[in-house]
Amino acid sequence: MNAVLRITGLSRATIYRRIACGLFPAPVHLGGRACGWRTTSLRAWVENPEKYRSTQLKTGECAGSNDA
Repeated sequence: MNAVLRITGLSRATIYRRIACGLFPAPVHLGGRACGWRTTSLRAWVENPEKYRSTQLKTGECAGSNDA
């Protein structure tokens, strides 16, 4: 998580809000309490954060979400 915070410049709360809305890659659960992010997913977000959309987002979720 610390590396993701440093790479993105986003706060932890903003990352989790964006994950919930499908605007940021979801972490992969590694077992127990451990999780991480796929490098390819993070690269896709870094290349174009405004256009990133999760393939798992359901239509209509977080419409009008406005976070910074």
